[in-house]
Formats: sequence, C-alpha cells, structure tokens
Amino acid sequence: MADKRDAGFVDDFRPVRLLAQDSQDLAVISALMQDAVVLPNDIGWLQGQRRFALVANRFRWEDPEAEERVRAGLHAENVRKVRSRGVDAAAQDKPISVLSLTFEPNPADEGDPSGTLRIACAGGAEFLIEVEALEVAMRDMTKPWAAKSRPEHEAEEDA
Repeated sequence: MADKRDAGFVDDFRPVRLLAQDSQDLAVISALMQDAVVLPNDIGWLQGQRRFALVANRFRWEDPEAEERVRAGLHAENVRKVRSRGVDAAAQDKPISVLSLTFEPNPADEGDPSGTLRIACAGGAEFLIEVEALEVAMRDMTKPWAAKSRPEHEAEEDA
C-alpha cells in the first residue's frame, strides 16, 4: 500500500490549468502561486516571442488536506519589457519564493489594456513585466509530491 504522503501514486490528480486576462482571474493564479519556489535559471524572457516564463515548485493550496508541491509553469504573453529588482542574477542556485502576482493598468485611456504585471517575491525581490494586454497562463506539469513542510505566514495584527 502506498504511503499517503507520497502523492506520486495518486491516480485521480487533476492538474490545474488557468488563464488570466483580468485582475480578478490573476488573483486566483496569485493565490495558487503563493509560496512557489523558483530558481533564477528557471526564469526567462523570450524576447522574440514576447513571452516571460518561469517554472516553479508550487504548494498545492487548492487542496486543504494535501501537503504537496507540484511543478508548474507560468507564462505571460504580449510582453514589451521585463525589469527586476532585488534579484541576484549571479546566485542561480538560490531559490526565490513568490509572494503574489498583481496587475497595474497603465493610467492612460480606460480602453487601453496595457500595464505592468508585478511578481512580488520574498526579500523584496520583484519582477516588473510590461505587457500590451494581460494574458497569464499557469499549468501544472507533473504529479504532486509530498512537501517537506507547509508554508507558514505570520498572522496579521489587528489595527
């Protein structure tokens, strides 16, 4: 009999596949990508394809019973420019922990779909991805496996 913690034997696993084209959709992807761990060499801007992509080990927040991670791909389309802050490009083996994904529309025309996709990471690091229009896809790529631990967050104090 398989160990319950070894998710590699789960036959009924259904991979998550999501597409965000507005801030509300992106909030769902952000919640699922929270605490995802990615190595800098698993992040890339494919300038010729106008795509920003990364592959991460994300915690499976969608299953409250599971303490599992799964390899997931995330990519943004229609990318004009990519900037990063607080990311040490020389530390290719130092994991980066994703905190959130948000979209800030350009303050121009109300009909202008362009803006900045912001991927905030632990330690103040972030990626700023300028897009012509928001189009972010997330897809699980492997079966899940048992996580070493459940990510913990400090409780917010009452103001």
